[in-house]
Amino acid sequence: MIIRQELLFSFEELQKFEPKSQLEVLFENLDLTPCLKMIKLLPGRPPYPRAAMLRALIAQRLLSIPTFSALAERLQYDLRFRYACGFDVCHSTPSVSAFSRFFKNLSRCDGLLSLFRSLARQCLEAGLADGTVLAIDSSALHAHEKPWAKDRHPHDGQCAEWGHKKDSHGKSMTWYGYKIHAAVDAGSGLPMAMTVTSANEADSAEAIPLMQNRQARRTITAWTRAMTPSASTRRPRAWEVRQ
Repeated sequence: MIIRQELLFSFEELQKFEPKSQLEVLFENLDLTPCLKMIKLLPGRPPYPRAAMLRALIAQRLLSIPTFSALAERLQYDLRFRYACGFDVCHSTPSVSAFSRFFKNLSRCDGLLSLFRSLARQCLEAGLADGTVLAIDSSALHAHEKPWAKDRHPHDGQCAEWGHKKDSHGKSMTWYGYKIHAAVDAGSGLPMAMTVTSANEADSAEAIPLMQNRQARRTITAWTRAMTPSASTRRPRAWEVRQ
């Protein structure tokens, strides 16, 4: 008779002897408190830990996991990934619907924005960025939804629109969705402030609001110069930015 030997160490104890992955190092040093404070608990059965759910969504973006279905499947078979996110390796993992509900709840608050501001301040305090020279540009955000009919579109600046711009190689690109406008520290490449608009919003139109909004003023202590893609062609706008 062959008797299976029991494990001498638990999974958590064995993990201490393994070299830490980049994801584990990130989560050990990332304070999620500013975001977690703003996430409200939904009624119903006891939810999964909010910190673990948030780490899983962050890991999904970092590891380019395309869907909630793929994320839920990864958590089921990859124990180390599950442990790094903060879930109990001996219990069940969240379903696709659980991630959908949590993401919907997260999108209704400013938790991620609060986390971004906290990280930007930490970068300034640690000397990773000084915020004295900013580069302002935008990136496309594709909307995974059916385009509005022309006669029914509200055109309120908050719904998805068709956008057109040239990429870094000078090629024209068209997409349906939104734009993320970011003010980036030119020395380090770290984002200091950002806004999201419909895809048809002009980059130059967001330069001044981006620098004047409350988020930027709380984050950036001083500016000496700002660079925008339209500064060479729109002198009044470029002069206003420099002021």
